[in-house]
Amino acid sequence: MKFVSKFLLLFLKQMITCILNGPLEDQLFQIFAVISYAMRNNDKCFFILSNKVSSGHPTYWDSLFYKIAMINKLPYTLHFSRIFLKEQNKENYQPLPNLSVHLERSRFICEMVGCFRHFRFFEDQFDFIYRKIDFKGQFEKLFYKKRYDFGIWNDTTNICDICEESFDNLLKEKTVLILRNQKIQKNQKEQENKYDNLETFSLENQLLIMSHSCDHLIISDSYLGFWTAYLNPNKSKKIYYFSEKRGFYPYSWAKI
Repeated sequence: MKFVSKFLLLFLKQMITCILNGPLEDQLFQIFAVISYAMRNNDKCFFILSNKVSSGHPTYWDSLFYKIAMINKLPYTLHFSRIFLKEQNKENYQPLPNLSVHLERSRFICEMVGCFRHFRFFEDQFDFIYRKIDFKGQFEKLFYKKRYDFGIWNDTTNICDICEESFDNLLKEKTVLILRNQKIQKNQKEQENKYDNLETFSLENQLLIMSHSCDHLIISDSYLGFWTAYLNPNKSKKIYYFSEKRGFYPYSWAKI
């Protein structure tokens, strides 16, 4: 874990933060949005250390996010004024205002409030944040050596059964890695061992392995599915998604 000293906080004029909430996929959106917003405003950003968020979900400060700067609590005692920056529209992307309107204040904390579930909040700073969190390095430390032509992130809908014929053509003679929702019953017994699977790994490692060991991806309608594809570093990747939310995904991805 990477902590920020109280001594450093004494010299900061302003800082940006966010009280994390929700499961891993929401925490990823919030962390990416906060870091990107701080970079655009030339400010520092920090996150508060906690074992769980208010929704009861665990945090990942000692694993996936261990390189991100953290503090034990917000320094309101250091005479910081508090500004809330709320997400205006949870359904559609709406850019955040610039912080320049608050620059006349001597010291302030900007606390971002919302889910920020859209890649446009951080797409311009994505490469930097990807390197800062070191997703590739963390994947390499797992020593997962197998490579696959396709990965199937199948955590919400049984897309394999719904689009079985299309997949048979698309995946013919391809190596495939799959994450399958345990609650979804497999209709055909012979499919039990058809593909390699990730069900024995922790959630953050499932995300790292699926996104970094597969050249192309097929994802179900879930935010974790989005992150699996978005974190994939393959510049020539092909992404197929099973969702009606066309505006949520990059235009280069294809709807199934």
